[in-house]
Amino acid sequence: MTEATEYRVAVAHEHYPERGGGEMVADELARTFDADVYAGFVNEDATSEDVAVHDLFGDGIAGGFIRRSIILRDAYYQFAWADAPELRDFDVVVTSGNNPGWFVPRDDQTVVSYVHSPQRTPYDRWAESDSNHGPVAHLYAKAARQFHPEGKYSDRLVANSELVRRRIVRYWGVSPDDVDVVYPPVDVDEWSRHDRETGDYYVTWSRLYPSKHIETIVRACTRAGVNLVVGGTGPERKRLERIAGPTVEFRGFVEWDELRQLVSGAKATIFAAENEDFGMVPIESMAAGTPVIGVRDGFTEFQISDDVNGLLFDRSVPDLVEVIEQFEEHGVRSSPPAIENFAQQFSVDRFRTEMRRIVHEAVESARVKTGLDYPTPRPTVPDGGET
Repeated sequence: MTEATEYRVAVAHEHYPERGGGEMVADELARTFDADVYAGFVNEDATSEDVAVHDLFGDGIAGGFIRRSIILRDAYYQFAWADAPELRDFDVVVTSGNNPGWFVPRDDQTVVSYVHSPQRTPYDRWAESDSNHGPVAHLYAKAARQFHPEGKYSDRLVANSELVRRRIVRYWGVSPDDVDVVYPPVDVDEWSRHDRETGDYYVTWSRLYPSKHIETIVRACTRAGVNLVVGGTGPERKRLERIAGPTVEFRGFVEWDELRQLVSGAKATIFAAENEDFGMVPIESMAAGTPVIGVRDGFTEFQISDDVNGLLFDRSVPDLVEVIEQFEEHGVRSSPPAIENFAQQFSVDRFRTEMRRIVHEAVESARVKTGLDYPTPRPTVPDGGET
């Protein structure tokens, strides 16, 4: 753990259903402030051994039923998070994710909100979707837009990227000057390729959900006849295996050490996820010195400088095939050490330094300062009497 601050800090993260980027950030916030994490519903398999994570709402019969429905869970959070007595005794609460925004702090508590994104379903995903929305979806999105606290109890808002700051400004009506940007932490030194030789394959890894668009990658690599290694598990796996050609290999869940070796030895990482808030995968790849063939969408298109540390493609099989063929012929202009150096700006040390500064400034600015003019006390004589 890192050194303790002069404040008692709690990290409030919405939930740990599985291990993803949000959970990794919550854990690093806990390490930064020598704090425990307090979360809604917790899957113990998604937690880290070195971070204490407290399940606020339990695993009872009601909790087990509620956690299976996103709509029920979010509705329940409105009441449960607002009165979380476990958070009352701390000087500072650092929230991660939107639902802890329901927590109503004491007057003398400081709240700093690390925003991964405003709610996705009623805002940017709703606007980006080409599908027709049914009446239930309309009601849910309308309620979410009207009633979510939108960071109103925060002393300081921190976005994980400039794209998320843009969303906060647009959807929450906040001035850009009132939102800091601190990129999520990546353990860049652990990802370093350490002069590993490049193999004859591409790699992609994530949870295998439709929003990750692994199908586009699998079909493109099959059509281009290049070797692809797919890491990760999820509901899409069996369907993806059926459409994959002989050059595509599915590894399933890959342990971290093996994954780092796999990525550092790849020609490039291919990434096609939908409208990423930040996107850890491209930066982890670059920290290994491996260029990224990334979709021109979300924050991914800002992480990649086309033909420098990677190549950009429009999300379609033909366009990705064309870009893969371009990469096969020319590669990119930056060397692996230069790509690794680019990733240093996303380091854990940088994250900790910036978050400590922001929390300290938030505490200082939140102190109540009055303009009261108190009377000057009279001096006393040695026997305790007044002069």
